[in-house]
Amino acid sequence: MSNPVHRLREVGFLRHALFFAGLVVVLLELMLSWRSSSARSQYRADAFVVMRPFTNAVLEPSFERGVIRSIPGVSRLYFQRSIMVHTAQATAPVTNEAVVIQVAAVGTTAEAAQQNANDAVPRLCALLRQLYGGVTAELLNQAHGARPLSFWHDGLELRLGRRRDMQPMPPSGEVVFTGSGVSLDPGPNWEQHYTGIASTVRCEPTLVGLGEFNGGFIGVDVHPLGTDVPNLKSAVAHLRSSSLKHPQTINGSFKEDEFTTDSGLHGICASFAQADGSGANLYQTRHFDYLVTNAQGRCVDIHYMAVAGKESGAIHRMIRQTLRLSKDLP
Repeated sequence: MSNPVHRLREVGFLRHALFFAGLVVVLLELMLSWRSSSARSQYRADAFVVMRPFTNAVLEPSFERGVIRSIPGVSRLYFQRSIMVHTAQATAPVTNEAVVIQVAAVGTTAEAAQQNANDAVPRLCALLRQLYGGVTAELLNQAHGARPLSFWHDGLELRLGRRRDMQPMPPSGEVVFTGSGVSLDPGPNWEQHYTGIASTVRCEPTLVGLGEFNGGFIGVDVHPLGTDVPNLKSAVAHLRSSSLKHPQTINGSFKEDEFTTDSGLHGICASFAQADGSGANLYQTRHFDYLVTNAQGRCVDIHYMAVAGKESGAIHRMIRQTLRLSKDLP
């Protein structure tokens, strides 16, 4: 007479074996399907559109299917809802809602994928205005490069139809910061994050470090050089004054040095440290402001922040080697 415990173990083992065998079959089918389709499309590029106000209708799967059918090259849409509350004196708070739409397009070459993504933007904006009267839809950031498709990153996601609020995208080469007139080529260990919130100072995207750069952030601001701040030296002095007024700034940590990028762009790097948190959770952050002047004569601040101990010399080298004037400004 067989032992009931042994029989239960055998049944459990058989169930697990059947499950993993089925999983292997599904993965093999997906890989074969991916190999056949990737022969036609081998690169992916992403452009970004912002629509105001937000409407839930764009999140319906039918909307995405309609876009993919009607606009050549588009393979997927990703969405991020953005909310910003303005409180003006003597008025009630005003809430501005927007949705950032990331348009993923594919092509047989990097140039074709980039072209497909950028060609899709005006058609998508026109479609949004046609379907949802009263909304505004406009380009947030065009595609400036493309990357090779990956089965694990792109294939499973596109085949299984996995939906996320927004897929932070590893940069595909050059990253142009909207309205700044400058670009960086940060490499693969970063994600681009967009909010879609209009600003005359803060540019998009924000870069968030991954892996060896985890804990690092890069943001870009633009400021006019006027009578109060006529040049970069004055901008550094203004930054020094404002940082020293901050109670968390560590005394004696402010430093500055001039630099020249590989593209010939001259600037000044100002740095300082701040103490954040309290008690057992006290930690330091290091701030580096790479200040340059763009083609319109505006001061551009490329701000790199990292938790003390996680600062990377490779990031400083990347900024000094790849920071350049871009062609997105008139």
